[in-house]
Amino acid sequence: MHQLDSARLSRKFFIRWAIGGPLGLLGASLLAACSNAPVTPTPNPTSAPVAQPTVASATPTTATTNVTAPQPTAASATTKATVGELTFMRPSSGPDEDKAYQAMLSGWTQHHPETKATFVSVPYADYETKLLTEIAGGVVRDVIGIQGYDVAVFATKKAIITLDPYVKASTDLNVDDFFPAHWHDGQFEGKQFTIPPDGSPLFIAYNTELFQKAGVKPPAADWTWADCLKVCQDLTQKTGNRVNQFGGSFSGNIFPWLFANDANVIDVATNKVTIDEKNAVEALQYLGDLVTKYHVNPTPQEQQEMGQNFFLTGKIGMVVANRGGLGTAYRDAKFKIDVVAIPRSPTTGHSGSQITALELAIETPNKHPDDAWLLLDYLVSPESELTRFTRYGGYPSRKSVAADPKFLASVAPSWVGTEVNQKILTIAGAVGTGFVPHHPNWSQISDTLNKHLDDLWNGKQSANAVTQAAAADISKLMG
Repeated sequence: MHQLDSARLSRKFFIRWAIGGPLGLLGASLLAACSNAPVTPTPNPTSAPVAQPTVASATPTTATTNVTAPQPTAASATTKATVGELTFMRPSSGPDEDKAYQAMLSGWTQHHPETKATFVSVPYADYETKLLTEIAGGVVRDVIGIQGYDVAVFATKKAIITLDPYVKASTDLNVDDFFPAHWHDGQFEGKQFTIPPDGSPLFIAYNTELFQKAGVKPPAADWTWADCLKVCQDLTQKTGNRVNQFGGSFSGNIFPWLFANDANVIDVATNKVTIDEKNAVEALQYLGDLVTKYHVNPTPQEQQEMGQNFFLTGKIGMVVANRGGLGTAYRDAKFKIDVVAIPRSPTTGHSGSQITALELAIETPNKHPDDAWLLLDYLVSPESELTRFTRYGGYPSRKSVAADPKFLASVAPSWVGTEVNQKILTIAGAVGTGFVPHHPNWSQISDTLNKHLDDLWNGKQSANAVTQAAAADISKLMG
């Protein structure tokens, strides 16, 4: 039997990221992609073409693995299941979010009247413990949710099966309909272990009223790092040495900026640390300067003093966010919110983003993997995704759903309009949109880097010094 221990799982495994939470590698400005406040359809949406993305800059290695899956039998190629009940377990914040996942299953019985599909809801804080306890006790769920950066842990421990045989045998999955970053996020060592039903890209959300009051033009789609600094300076207000209003807060998640600069923390394909390379240092120094040199972004202490949802105070012009956050924490903001892509790097000329997907996997040993595949296949189908995302928040993993007029019309009260969805659609499929590296020791790697980054955000060391020290420690964890 495979064994998993909590030390090998991400420390932030299924924690519901809070916008305005602690600064760090995976902290501030993120809400889990599964955030699901109800959304409001807007009449007569503007149609949008399906984005034609290129492969994300953070694609995984193509090496082989020893993890094997059972070959699909006739059951996986038919519409009939062979068992009376299948279970789908993932974390949830409570009854409101449960409705979103129940909505994903609402059409299941029409296709599979012979089998009942049950959603098992577990609070975020308890999910890791419950999952590990069940695994240790030999309890196997059919479909489970895991974060992309934990795929490597489950795969190396043989706790989930490879899906490649099922994907190959499927006549209706249509891999090309998934955004490239979303599809590749489910891979490890060249094999498909998971498929995401959701995952918003990260972008800049901004308070349109602060821009209007300051007489600052909204960011253009092709704005640059230099433009971003200028906007932050124009929005920042001070009384003496005290900042009363910050232009933005971006240092809570470094990946969009790294990806914009064709950089990363590690290179999984070569098992090499890359956080100390020129492009990574350049991106981090830019973020650090916004906090310390120019003081147009808050320090960790200042951000903590403003509280968890500091964007809602109206004292910060821009933050990094995802669509789930816009539909929950910022849903009822007293000001209108618009979005724009992360500014373009002067080195590469393109933007960057990180998807915030929750991946679906089939646990092993599973006595009926073919039936479990039928359930997973349905949960990532256009029908299931469209039902969920037109009723609740979050973001689909499929291009066809993201471009569907019904989805584009679904907006929260605080948004400027349906153009928010149009812009996110472009970002999701853009060059530079990637995901957190898949490495079995990612938990320790991220913790180590976070500790070193504190010295950058607090102005104690330069990005060059911080990354050199971090690289030395991370190299010991690469295995």
